[in-house]
Amino acid sequence: MRRVEIKDQVSQFQTLSLSGNFLRTFDSKATRTLHALTALHLAHNMITELPLLFPPEYYQLKVLNLSSNQLAYLPDNLGSLLGNLKEFDLSHNRISSLSTAAAEFIDTIDQVYLAGNPWDCNCGLTQLQQHMRQRFALRRQLDYGATRCAAPSILKAQPVLSAVAVNDCAVLYGLSQSGELMVLLGALLIAGALLVILLLLLYYGRERQYKGSYVTRECSRTPLTMTLPPHGITGISCSTSSSSTSDPTEDNSFSPPLPPPPPKAMSALYFGFVS
Repeated sequence: MRRVEIKDQVSQFQTLSLSGNFLRTFDSKATRTLHALTALHLAHNMITELPLLFPPEYYQLKVLNLSSNQLAYLPDNLGSLLGNLKEFDLSHNRISSLSTAAAEFIDTIDQVYLAGNPWDCNCGLTQLQQHMRQRFALRRQLDYGATRCAAPSILKAQPVLSAVAVNDCAVLYGLSQSGELMVLLGALLIAGALLVILLLLLYYGRERQYKGSYVTRECSRTPLTMTLPPHGITGISCSTSSSSTSDPTEDNSFSPPLPPPPPKAMSALYFGFVS
């Protein structure tokens, strides 16, 4: 009978602290019978990731303390697992950025502790700053002064709330925007070089075609125009299509015209002298 009473009393516990126990994962057995649990403290452990599925009793949690662990990211489905959460302590972990889903989730929570994380102020800073400005009245309680940028170097150690975002988000195969610009510039240079090569090939092709057409026109002139070669043009040997049907005994080589015969001695015939 005494054991049953103790069990009933344990099931009514609303707060459970497992801080400083070197835990690496969430132990569902520790909370299985705690149906009234509303606050869970797991600070100063060695937890590296949050499970994708929590025990059912976690859904009624209003306070979850995960400070001083080794968390590097938040799952996107936390909103469906911790729908009643009002206070979330993520301070002094290894979180550098939040996904869109995670950022939307913490916006639904009244108090979120983010100090002591190595925040990357290159990307996604605007949404995080908006979250902090909406809770500006709690800035001392939430320790916004210790919520600082760790990257880039130009913003290192600056408070996230007052930092000016550097638009260098990784959006293409893990490249930053500056890296993307370099890739695009290289692609444009390569495309330009290929275009120049193509234009040069077209130009020289047209030149060769024009020269061939000029020689063809010179060789296709009529026989009347071929009797005398043009002045200053030598060494052009052309064959016509009629050569295949002409008389083989005919000499097609060029021969200059014969001079006219000398005139007869008309004066001797007139006087009656005959030689």
